[in-house]
Amino acid sequence: MFRKLKDYVSKILCWFRLYEVNRTPDNDTEKGQVGVNSEESTTPDEDNEAPWTFEILWDVVANVADLFTINGEKNILIGRYRPDKAADEILHAEFPRDSPLAVAVEAVRDKGFKVITGKWLIRDRPPAIVFHVESARDMFGDRYVEMFKKDHMIDIPAHDQEARDAVIFEYMVAEFLTEFELRCRPESSNGSNPTTGLDPSLGDTKQPSHQDEPTQPSIVPSDIEREPSGDEICTQFHDWKCAVGLVLLRQWSSRITTIFTLKTSCLEGDFHSQERAHEEARRRGIFHRFSMELAAALASNIFTPISETVAEQAEVVLGKHPDCVITQD
Repeated sequence: MFRKLKDYVSKILCWFRLYEVNRTPDNDTEKGQVGVNSEESTTPDEDNEAPWTFEILWDVVANVADLFTINGEKNILIGRYRPDKAADEILHAEFPRDSPLAVAVEAVRDKGFKVITGKWLIRDRPPAIVFHVESARDMFGDRYVEMFKKDHMIDIPAHDQEARDAVIFEYMVAEFLTEFELRCRPESSNGSNPTTGLDPSLGDTKQPSHQDEPTQPSIVPSDIEREPSGDEICTQFHDWKCAVGLVLLRQWSSRITTIFTLKTSCLEGDFHSQERAHEEARRRGIFHRFSMELAAALASNIFTPISETVAEQAEVVLGKHPDCVITQD
């Protein structure tokens, strides 16, 4: 009982820290002077006491109004590399060598991932970690999609490249976060490697077969009893395109606190039952996207729709009662 209470208090603490929205004026520093080691308004003592927070979005700059990050070098925005926008979105720089961020980034680079680090060129210049999805598509893409299908019974059709890229992106994110957690909490390793079998030198794995589409995806429940230890790490995943990473962290028994924020469901509409929603998702050909969203909502430690309308819809369609509702002015 005490362990569960301690875990719950820890999650609430992380949540309040994560949603302490920064209200400082815009940073007027010139682009050329911004770097990972640049001085922040947060004092060193304050930053050391804060948890590590990672906010994951499909398009960071395009959705800057949806961010909930606060000042400090321990608050990192993770996004997808967009070649046509990179020059205007990111100031490239490496993290300090002794930082667990730098060590984790190098670990996933050694696996073959192309990762860009630096600062986002938005308010307060938050630290940036950007994954180049296209570079991993040929090497890992089909394997990630097939592994996700095998483990969670969610089949991503070949014609939906955006959804397949979302799976690739989130596998990259989840592997980075796992490496980062091992650097902050060495005792978190359970001796298993979530990426076993993904070395490009290995032969193709046997393809899973699923004759029937599942009514509900296979997920890991969110009420796993766990003892927080080491540096506290919080993650916030936005909407269905970033759902897979959250599900993978739970599958891999990570101790990272997970928040799933839903601004708009991929299945919009007024439904009176979950069964009716499932039927409509199949009719529209987006059942796989809906299943990714559903899996993340059910697996998350904290589920936070944005607006009462989305919360009411989620309770019916996803069968998940929100832990809290975020309202924006």
